Amino acid sequence: CPYIWACIWEALRLYPPATLTTRNLIRPFTFDMNVDGKATTTKSVTLETNTRIMFSFYWIHRSSCNFPRPHEFLPERWVQRKSTTKQQSGVSEWEERHPGNDLNQRPDVPVGNRANHLAFSAGARNCVGQALASKMLPTVLAMIVGSTRIELQDPLGYQMKLV
Repeated sequence: CPYIWACIWEALRLYPPATLTTRNLIRPFTFDMNVDGKATTTKSVTLETNTRIMFSFYWIHRSSCNFPRPHEFLPERWVQRKSTTKQQSGVSEWEERHPGNDLNQRPDVPVGNRANHLAFSAGARNCVGQALASKMLPTVLAMIVGSTRIELQDPLGYQMKLV
C-alpha cells in the first residue's frame, strides 16, 4: 500500500537509521561560507583532495531548505489520493506524489524532496542493506500491528455503532 510506504518513508526521514557519515573528497571543493552569520559577509573556502568531511542525514532531513515543515510527520509529502473517484476493491486509493504529478490536493503539505531523502545514503556507497530493509519493514510493521490489541474505552457509557 503506498500510504504505508509513505509512513515508513516519513519515519525514516525523521529518524534515519544512520545519523551521519563521512566521505573523502576526490577533488578540491570550494564553497562560500557566512563569516558573521549574515548572508552579506561571506568567505570562499576550499577543501583539498582527500579531506575527510562529515555530514548528518538527521540535519539534512530536518532542514527547512530541504523539507518545509521539517519537524512534522507528514506522509502526504510522498503520496496523494488518486484522481479517479471510482473505488475498486483491493486497489489502493493512494499513489506516489512527486512534482511531476502533484494534484495539489494538500497545498498545506509540500511535496517531498526525494533527492534529499538520505535515510540509506545515496550513490555508489549507499547502504548495502537497503534492499533487505525495504522488504522487511512492511513485514515487521504488519507483525507489530497484528500483535497490538486496541480497545475503545468509553467512560461515559455511550453506545457506539459501526456503520
